[in-house]
Amino acid sequence: MPIARANPIPSSASTLRISQSLEHSQQPLNLDDSRLLTLARNCRDAEAEWRKKTPARFLSQQQPRKRDRFGAVFRAVINKPETDRLERQLQKAKHSLETDLLVGIFKSLDVSKVQANDLQDKFRDLLHATSTSENKLHDLIQAQVTLVNTQISDRIDQAELSTKTHVTTELASHESRLKSHGDQGKDTILTEAKARENIRTENEAYERLLRSFQYSDMNRRRNEIHASYGSTFNWLFEGEFEDDYPESEVSQSDSFSKHEAESSYENEAGSYPQELACSSVVTWLESTEDRYWLSGRPGAGKSVLMKFIVSHEKTITSFRQWQPEVRILAHFFWKVGSPMQSSFNGFLCSLVYRLFSSDKQHTMGYLKQNPDWSRKAGPGDWDKDEVQLLVHSYARQPARPFCLFIDGLDEIMDDEGVGVLIDFLDTLQEPPHLVKVCMSSRPESTIRTRMGRSPDMKMQDLTRNDIKQYARANLEKEVSLTNSSMCIEDLVTDISDKAEGVFLWAVLVTRSIARGISNGDSREFIQKGFGNPPRSFTSYILICG
Repeated sequence: MPIARANPIPSSASTLRISQSLEHSQQPLNLDDSRLLTLARNCRDAEAEWRKKTPARFLSQQQPRKRDRFGAVFRAVINKPETDRLERQLQKAKHSLETDLLVGIFKSLDVSKVQANDLQDKFRDLLHATSTSENKLHDLIQAQVTLVNTQISDRIDQAELSTKTHVTTELASHESRLKSHGDQGKDTILTEAKARENIRTENEAYERLLRSFQYSDMNRRRNEIHASYGSTFNWLFEGEFEDDYPESEVSQSDSFSKHEAESSYENEAGSYPQELACSSVVTWLESTEDRYWLSGRPGAGKSVLMKFIVSHEKTITSFRQWQPEVRILAHFFWKVGSPMQSSFNGFLCSLVYRLFSSDKQHTMGYLKQNPDWSRKAGPGDWDKDEVQLLVHSYARQPARPFCLFIDGLDEIMDDEGVGVLIDFLDTLQEPPHLVKVCMSSRPESTIRTRMGRSPDMKMQDLTRNDIKQYARANLEKEVSLTNSSMCIEDLVTDISDKAEGVFLWAVLVTRSIARGISNGDSREFIQKGFGNPPRSFTSYILICG
């Protein structure tokens, strides 16, 4: 028969957990929990006692020796009544524990149900209260929204009314100002348009008046005059003169000085040195002397020098020592040109054109006083006496000084001759003495007589060094280009001496010698080909006009 029955008993672990949970509870135990704790302890004690009485139950899990197994079986037989009693007691405790557990569970369920019902009632009440509050809140919000909308609408109406009133007022004000500004702007525009139209009309009248004095070849003669060669004529303003006397002519072993050599040359030529000429011209430019005469043989370079003086910046600087506001005007007669280029009337038109083109203000004053002038189309519409009166009137205006350079005085072709021009200049230079005149011409006796004691300068006596400079530069250039060994200094001296101040003859002879050097001609051949002497050449020029 079996050593021990395997009766179902509560798990010792479960009983232990229940008892420990109740024993260590932080909350005071109620009556049911105390009873449950007592049953758990009884069950635990009964189980422990039962296990002590049934050792064979554990020996079955090992491999005991036969003697031990027999002892265990024997003790089980002896303790069987006690074991049965303990087992019954344990079963009873088990049933009691289970019953109490079930009762406790059902009680807990009832309590939970009651609590759940209570919570459900409270939740229902809360939902109802919340719904009521929500309705009240909705009504309150709706009322507030209605109130706010009403207030906003009222404010908008007030703001709209205020804005409309303000805008209406501002628009009226702006409309008034715009109308005022528009009227002012309209008046300003009309005034400006009228002013522009007046300016345009005045400019047209001014240009038309200038064209009535202008003729096509007014500046032709001046433009066709060649500029001075290199640094020639610079001595006139700079006061520096090159030493153009070669060693063969003046040396340290000579018994007379270089100054004496110059004096000897000048005495023979009946002239004065460049230093005096320079001083004479510059002094006249700065002085109150009203007339200066520059005379010279044909081809001596009078026109070139006049153009040089007119164009040089130091001329106006020197003139301002006389009058700070002075203007420089120039006219170049040319008898082989058009009738206007060689006539007194052409000179008058040229003079008025240059005066008026640089002084629009006074010109418009004359035009307003004489509106009929605007109908004149060209120089042929002007009476000579009328133009002379116009120039005289202009020359007598205060603070309008000018200096007039007239080249080729002897080339005027009017029937009255040069006298009509000099008579005009005499009247032009009457007080208040605001006009200076510098003239150039051939040394004709008629002109010399009319010039009287006016300062003058003779061109042929001043160009000796300039002729040397020109001849030397061109011949040295040709010698360099042809690699010639010819000495040119004596040729330069011969050209300067034989030219007698006639620059044009010196230019032509220099070009001829340069061609001879280029062709490889001998010195003797070149010297034989110097050409006509200056006096014959001058006569030729006079004959040809």
